[in-house]
Amino acid sequence: MRRYFGTERSREAREALEQATPRERYHRWREFWSETDPDPATPGNEALYQYLNDVAAANSRLPEARMPGWLTERGKVYLTMGQPDKIRELRDDPTAGGQSLIRWQYREDDLTLYFVTDGGFGYQLTPTSRLEYAEALERKREAEGG
Repeated sequence: MRRYFGTERSREAREALEQATPRERYHRWREFWSETDPDPATPGNEALYQYLNDVAAANSRLPEARMPGWLTERGKVYLTMGQPDKIRELRDDPTAGGQSLIRWQYREDDLTLYFVTDGGFGYQLTPTSRLEYAEALERKREAEGG
């Protein structure tokens, strides 16, 4: 959970939860819940529920041979940027040295990311896409206030 959930503002509560002793865990969990709950008037933490649903979706849609979907590079992008508006798979693309490419487009962020196969075990962002993703993620975090 700690990898992609919450904002920088909730980082301290997240770290305190991770480092809590068994005796502190209940109190730290309550702090974390409170810090990350977008609507305290409701009984649930909608942000946490959405994140867990996104993890489940990444696991079912993006599994790779070596790891569950949420731990893959595509899973990281999915969990931090959301579902792409358009996905296109380009098999044996000559511009990628005959490797398979997957293109994800995010219209609102004016972002197009390319993932290339890494020897048959999964997909990695191309170097250019990795830079563009980092910049887009930074803009998104700034816009969200954290």
